[in-house]
Amino acid sequence: MKNRIFLLCMIGLFILFTGCTQRHEGEIQPPYSSSTAKGKNYTDVEKVFKKSGFDNIQLEKVEDLIFGWLNEDGEVKEVSIDGETEFTTSKWFPQDAEVVIRYHTFPARDDAEAPGESTKSENVTPAANNAEENPVSPDDANATTDNTKNALSYTTNDSAAAKKGNTGIYAYKSRGGSYTIYYIIDFDEGYVYRFVDGNGDGTCDRVKIESGTLNDVAIITYHAGSDSWSYGMHFKWKNQPDHLVVQDEYGYEDDYYNTNLRNALEIRDTKQIFDYS
Repeated sequence: MKNRIFLLCMIGLFILFTGCTQRHEGEIQPPYSSSTAKGKNYTDVEKVFKKSGFDNIQLEKVEDLIFGWLNEDGEVKEVSIDGETEFTTSKWFPQDAEVVIRYHTFPARDDAEAPGESTKSENVTPAANNAEENPVSPDDANATTDNTKNALSYTTNDSAAAKKGNTGIYAYKSRGGSYTIYYIIDFDEGYVYRFVDGNGDGTCDRVKIESGTLNDVAIITYHAGSDSWSYGMHFKWKNQPDHLVVQDEYGYEDDYYNTNLRNALEIRDTKQIFDYS
């Protein structure tokens, strides 16, 4: 009698287990609940959802910041999965369910660059209190190109050369979060510099550019002993150097935006450079 009861229990458990497996085949659970995702940086949330298996992720800006006191630029306001804005980590969703990450940011400026256009600094008087508008001089950037006469604020190139993405020096930084990540891409020397400002890190990575341009993909490879790993970087849109995309060895992508080259070089020069080439 005991053996029969035990056998029935095992059969019941097997049916329950296989039933659950069939029910959730092709489905996955979110890595965050809807409440815990709020307040995190949207790039971090996007990475975690991708790593969990969600492959249909959309990002939406909510341009509602004025001073950035209550919410930080890039802070997640809301996440929805398949239209649901309230969910827990025990909820099951199809792998291809649409995940929409909405995040706080500042309204676009009226004079912001539109796709297909380029922002020029020629014949513009720099704003006294706005470092982003200050043009780069050849001395500040240690430039060796012929394009510095009309150089833009974030590069030693003029507008036409900047669009090519294969000469001169470019500066980019991340937006949002409690610290800032910088990339200086130096085609003159053939290196990329990566460093962080605002988190106490006093180091800067220096990695050789192996191949490519920013209009296709510029490849850099870290070498540390017997280990190596590669990153790719390119303009978000061809011939539009205002927006840089960096892809790591796992395929995750991060967004960076042009920033004043002079300021970026000054910060870099305070760091201890480690060569990974």
